Amino acid sequence: MMAYQLLLPVLVPPTSAQKIKLCRIDNIPALSPAHTLFLTGKKKLSFNPPLNKQKTVRSFFVSAKHESKQSKEQILEALREELPAMFEPGANVDYSIYAKTVHFQDPLNDFVGIDKYRGNISFLQTFFKDSKLDLHGIALGKYKDGRDMVISRWTLAMTAPLPWSPRLAFTGTSEYVLDDSGAVVEHVDKWDSLPGQEKSAAKGVLDLLSQMFSSGSGAPVQPSDPQQPPYLLVRRYPAFEIRSYSPCVVVQTPYTSRPAAYAALDDYLVGANSIARILPRTSPVVMQVPSSSSPPSPSAPPKLMSYFLPSRYTDASAAPVPTSPDMCLASFGSRPVAVAQFSGSATPEAVMFHRRALLRELEKGGWAVAAGEDSIIRFAQYDAIYSLPWNRRNEVWVLLDDPTVNDPFR
Repeated sequence: MMAYQLLLPVLVPPTSAQKIKLCRIDNIPALSPAHTLFLTGKKKLSFNPPLNKQKTVRSFFVSAKHESKQSKEQILEALREELPAMFEPGANVDYSIYAKTVHFQDPLNDFVGIDKYRGNISFLQTFFKDSKLDLHGIALGKYKDGRDMVISRWTLAMTAPLPWSPRLAFTGTSEYVLDDSGAVVEHVDKWDSLPGQEKSAAKGVLDLLSQMFSSGSGAPVQPSDPQQPPYLLVRRYPAFEIRSYSPCVVVQTPYTSRPAAYAALDDYLVGANSIARILPRTSPVVMQVPSSSSPPSPSAPPKLMSYFLPSRYTDASAAPVPTSPDMCLASFGSRPVAVAQFSGSATPEAVMFHRRALLRELEKGGWAVAAGEDSIIRFAQYDAIYSLPWNRRNEVWVLLDDPTVNDPFR
């Protein structure tokens, strides 16, 4: 999805580059000429990167106009099958569907040629760890100039090879533009995190660095903590993100006093449940309060505090039932969730400020908010109340009722 030749000076220490420079060329697997230029600091060397002998790789030296015509439906199916595993080490990529003069463009790069294209994919496969692409949608369409194209929507996650192993996540679309023979002649990547989609290497690098050096609000594609409910990052925008939570269960209690609600939920976890067993503590704690500041009416939604149950519980009917009649179980994860993160104390004023900002962004983007969300405020806290305010992770949540979150044309 992305080319990182521009980022190598950031990600690879100079000492490492010097060591690699002394290696024999035939001992460096799958390096492209662009990478060799960085490693040696000399003129570009003219050699072809060695093929992985353990995999059967089809020839990628094809003409700009294929002699055998490929249908756009065939290209779509080839990409649908290939994309989810494309960035795994040793993945067998079919370069025969691309023209020799394929033009690749994303916010960081703009280059022409199948050799550079192949080198970029090889770099992503070998340099980053645990790369994973989730394909949300793929379809046929028309490019802006009327040519046929295949368009996909994806989430790409990878771990940078740094001591603290930051997990990086990008969401966006890929447009594969086809010529008359069915060959891919242009590949244009667009990132949700860069509005306007203008090519800007500086903005792209800053976006990546902000995730590398984030203190925990970098929106992992999946929570690294097993005691957090699993979710998939679907859209990552500058001001908010959209998540798709796996089906899960929460235990909730109405409250007027937060300490009393914490105590009641903790009692449930330590055995006040139908199986009389201790359940592990999870995060975040989610609170739901009425959005109106006027005195509550009998029909107003109550204040609710919720704990997520361990991820093995996906159906409320199969989860341990609370012994307290005031508490109940509820299912969660049926709708996408728009999330805005903030640090500091989750005071009513801070929560309201960030919720209003999130709702403005959703309205600006034309996202459909779920019914009833205008009458409640939902926010999540991940850290203990005694933790330092600047280290606290808080979020405001708004449920969406929008079927287009996975639409590549959206």
